[in-house]
Amino acid sequence: MIIIGSGMTGITLANNLDPEKFEIQILDKGRGVGGRMASKTIFVDNKEFRYDYGAQFFTVRSEEFGDQVSEWEMKKHVKVWCNGFENNDGHNRYMSTNGMRDLLKNISSGLKIQQNQKVAKIEYLDDYWRLGTSRANFESELLVITTPLPQCVELLKTIPIFYHHDSLDEIKKIEYKKCIALIMTMGSESNFDSPGAYQMMDEDWDFVSDNKIKGISPNTCVTAHASNALSEHLWNDDEAKIKDQLVDKIKNRFKIKPEHYFLHKWLYAQSKTNLEGYFKKIASYNNSFFIAGEVFGGSKIEGAYLSGYHLAKYMNKQY
Repeated sequence: MIIIGSGMTGITLANNLDPEKFEIQILDKGRGVGGRMASKTIFVDNKEFRYDYGAQFFTVRSEEFGDQVSEWEMKKHVKVWCNGFENNDGHNRYMSTNGMRDLLKNISSGLKIQQNQKVAKIEYLDDYWRLGTSRANFESELLVITTPLPQCVELLKTIPIFYHHDSLDEIKKIEYKKCIALIMTMGSESNFDSPGAYQMMDEDWDFVSDNKIKGISPNTCVTAHASNALSEHLWNDDEAKIKDQLVDKIKNRFKIKPEHYFLHKWLYAQSKTNLEGYFKKIASYNNSFFIAGEVFGGSKIEGAYLSGYHLAKYMNKQY
C-alpha cells in the first residue's frame, strides 16, 4: 500500500493497519512529517527560538481519540496546555511537549516514509498503481491520498478519464481558508497573560501565542495567525508589504516590540466545509483507491486522526 501524505491522517492510518496484511510505504513532498502540525527551531543573534507555526493545540471530543491521547500523555508525547485561553470552559487544550511536529515524529518512528517525494503522476495499470516522482517510481496494489483535497484533485488530473468521474464532484467543490502566520522573535518578554495565548477570531487575528510561555522555546518568540479575511486581503501583496502591515497591526494590538519577523503562508489552513463519513472509497479501479483526511473526520487534528483510524479499521476487516 502507498499512502500519500505524512500528516496526522497518513501516520494514524499506517499505525493502525495490520502489518501482517499490509506492506506500507508513505510518500511525502516535504522534508519532514507533520503537515500542518509544523514546528521549527531557529537561531538569531546566537539565541535559540522554537515555535509552532501551524496547528497550535488540539481538543478531544470522541472516545477513540481520547483513548489515544491518554496513551500519548503516558508516553509524555503530549500534555495539557490549558482549559481555555481567555475563559476556562473546562475542555483541555493539548499541546505536544516540544512543538506540535514532534508528536508526529514520535508516533511515526519505525514507519517507512519517503520524504522529498512529490508525486507528479498517477497511473492505474490493470491491477496496480504506479506513482511517479521526480526521483523514482513506486508501485502498489492499494493507494490512499491524505493531502488537502485541492492537492488531491491536482494529482487526479494525471488520470484524465477518472478526473471527470462523478464520484469526485463533491471533492472538487471543497474550498479551504487561507492563513498567513507571522513569527516574531523578541528581545524582551511579551507580558502575555497565562497561558500565553489569545484565541480572538476577530477581523484581523485568529490566534496569537507566546512560544516561551507555552513552554517550547527558550527565548520569547510569538506566533500570530492572521484571520482568513485579512490573509485573503494580503495574500498576493509583496512579502515586505505583508510583513509591515501585520507587524504594525500586532504592535498596535499587543504593544510588543518584535526584533525579527518571518512569514509562512498556509494555502490550505482549514476546510470551509466537511464531508460525511471518515473517508471516501472510489468504486472504480477494483476498490483499490481511497481518499482520507480531516475534511472527512470533522476538521482539525481530531478529525484527521479519526479519518485515518476508521479507514484502518475498515481496511483491516475488508482485506
